[in-house]
Amino acid sequence: MGAPLQAPEGIIASGRSQFSGTLTLPSSCVGETQIGSNVIGAEYLEHRADVTYIFDGTVTTGDTEQLKVCHSAGYIKAVYVSMGSKPTSSDTVTVDVQLYTASWATVLTGVVSFSNSDTNEQVKTGTLTTAAGVSYAAQNKIRVVTAGTNTTGADLVVQIVCWENGS
Repeated sequence: MGAPLQAPEGIIASGRSQFSGTLTLPSSCVGETQIGSNVIGAEYLEHRADVTYIFDGTVTTGDTEQLKVCHSAGYIKAVYVSMGSKPTSSDTVTVDVQLYTASWATVLTGVVSFSNSDTNEQVKTGTLTTAAGVSYAAQNKIRVVTAGTNTTGADLVVQIVCWENGS
């Protein structure tokens, strides 16, 4: 890597810039006076709107929990699932995350499964059907569905990472 580029004081740049690595700006160099009336509209912003499902105790299989009515259009960007206590013997727990548009449909390429071969507190990442994120519209709904045969696995946590438009 070469020497850092030092821009002369007072330089004005317009257009699009990309930076690899960390861009460090002097403190207080961008503030209200620099932005003025050119405020970025909410329709151009995305807000993180995560959903967390926590089942404390022995996980009930065959359970369906509706977790969210989406405020505005957005994307499901990631799904993480963990069990505090893994199932024992031949017990299994599977977790699916579904989105309702005209009907319920999975957002994962396959369910997230836990069995005796897993470890307690293990975190698994669900694989989304669309790598860039599963899009949704305002008023769509998100739910978690559990299945399997379980009498021992406990303390399920499902974290759904969502980004929604600001408007």
